[in-house]
This record gives sequence, C-alpha cells and structure tokens, in this order.
Amino acid sequence: YYILVLVVTIATLSAAMIGYLHWNSNLRFQLEETANHYHLETVLYSARIKEELVHALSSRDGRQYGTDQSARQDLLPGESIDSVYLIGKYLRSISQLHERYRTGSAGAARFEPVLHKVSRQFASLKLASREAGQTGIDPFVKSERAVLGSFMHSIEQLRRLHTIARDEVNSELTALNAHSKARLLTIFTVSVLLGSLIVFLILRKIRKLVEKQKQTESILRQSATVFENAAEGVVITDIDARITAVNRAFTKITGYSENEVLGRNPGILKSGRHDREFYKSMWSSLTQDGEWQGEIWDRRKNGEVFPKWQTISSVRDNSGCLTHYVSVFSDISQLKESEEKLYHLAHHDSLTALPNRILLNAR
Repeated sequence: YYILVLVVTIATLSAAMIGYLHWNSNLRFQLEETANHYHLETVLYSARIKEELVHALSSRDGRQYGTDQSARQDLLPGESIDSVYLIGKYLRSISQLHERYRTGSAGAARFEPVLHKVSRQFASLKLASREAGQTGIDPFVKSERAVLGSFMHSIEQLRRLHTIARDEVNSELTALNAHSKARLLTIFTVSVLLGSLIVFLILRKIRKLVEKQKQTESILRQSATVFENAAEGVVITDIDARITAVNRAFTKITGYSENEVLGRNPGILKSGRHDREFYKSMWSSLTQDGEWQGEIWDRRKNGEVFPKWQTISSVRDNSGCLTHYVSVFSDISQLKESEEKLYHLAHHDSLTALPNRILLNAR
C-alpha cells in the first residue's frame, strides 16, 4: 500500500513539475518574444523613421535657404519620395507587429491611439508625396513644419512607449525567473518531505513485518519442536487425504518411516476390523462438525493390529476454505492389556485362575 502511495505521489509531483516547467517555458517564450520582437523591432523601426525624417528635414532646410534655383531643382528628384516610401514601409511593419501581438500582449491597447494618430499624419505626408510626383515640389517642402514636427513627435512617443513596455516585460521576466526558482525550490522541498515521510512509513511497515515474521518463525519453531517431540503420533494430510507430514512418534508407533508414507493415503494402516459404515460415520462427523474422535484399530508395518485413540480435525484458512486434515493418536495397547488383566482378576480366582462366583452368576 505504501509503495503504491509512493509511486502515485512521485508520479503526481513529477506531472506537476513537468506541467509547471512547460507553463513557465511557454510564458517565458511569450515574454521574450514580446520584448525582443514586438517592442524592440517597433523601437528600431521608429528610430529609422525618425532618421529618415531628420534627413529629409535637413535636406529641405538646405534647399529652402539656397540661392541657386537650379541647384534646388537638382536636389528634388526622387530623394524625398524614397524617404516617404521607406517611412511607409516601416509604419506597415509596425502595424503588422501590432496586429500580430495585439491579443497576446496585455498592454497593446495603449499603443493604438498613437498608431492611429501616426497613420493620419502619414496620410497627409503620403498625399503630398503623390502631388510631388506631379508638380515636382518636395513633399517635405510643401508640408508645414508644424505637421512634420507633430509627426516626428508621434513617432518619438511611439518609440518611448515601446521602450517603456520592453523594460516592463524585461522586469516581468526577471521576476518570473526569481519566482520560478522559488517555486521549483518549493516543489523540490515538498517532494523531498513527502518522499521522506512515505519512505519512513514504508520502513516502519517493513520493520513491523520483519518483527511479525520473526514472531511467526519463533512460533513455527516452537510448533515444529512440539510436533517432533510429542508422545502422540501426528499425521497431516491435504484435502485429498494424501499424507504430507508425520512426526517421530508416528514412526515409532506404526513402524513406517516418513518417506514410506508421504503422498500415500492413511488407509495403509487399516486393520480390517471396521466395516464401511464405521468410516462413513467418521467422515460424516468430520464434514459436519470439523472433528472426529474415537477408538480405532489399525495395523503396524509388521502386521500387528493395535488399538489407538484418535482425533481428526479439519483445518481451514481465513476465508473458510478447507486446506488440511490433522490426526493425533495415541497407542492404547497397554491400556487394553490393563483392562483385560483387571477383568480377569475380577472374574477369576487368583490362586487357581478358575472362574469365580461373579463370572458364574454373570453367565
């Protein structure tokens, strides 16, 4: 029972630890993915957008304050439009990241107002870029400085929000690692304590079983000593009446050794003096009452017939099933001779050995 409890406990704790490690690993992976992919890449894209804006504004200021009109025209082709294209590409990447991690990230909702504002501001910049393709006017020249400054401010706000969010996720990761160590230490401690307790109970149970086994062996040794040294003959048979054990008194009384009778039926001792009804009555009493006792005549190995007083008992296990028969008997030959001598003395003259008046009157 305790071994089963130990196995179940170990299996349960192992399953709990594996489940916790799996959950912890998934959570750590999600947090690292959010910190290093979502927030970090958004920060990098925001920095690139800001670089493009700074570069475009620097070019615009240079062209705006230049004196040569032809020189200003040389700086227009394609450069600003490419910047708008790159900014749009970066914003699309940021939007894709936001859509991908919006459900998995707890704080993703706080970025949406800024993203919507950035999208609206970029829409006007994109419109100016399309007009630039037709008019040849730099979209950054056409756009007002306040609009571009607001757009840059929104990008910077987005970058800062993601930087703060990334720091929060990293802090959560640090706390998770610390809590993981504490939880694993707790699980390990509980496992050790429960295992120690169950092992202690098992060892105590084993000690009790060993003590009980020693007591049983002691009782068996005592029983074996009594069995071998008893003055009465003892025969043990199985449920099919085959002899399984005899003691030394049996050998002394009947003349048969143990090897000669093992596996044989006790009927080898029959003297022939009892009819079938006698044995039928014996087995009926043994079956109904579980015991029979009485006087019976048997035959020794040398052919001599002798009387004995015999007790036969049935042995059953804890469930009540029959397992053995045990027969204990004693040789009453001397008792019979003594009875005959007393009868003779009571009915014959001690000097002449002739029948006396008691015997004559009885006849």
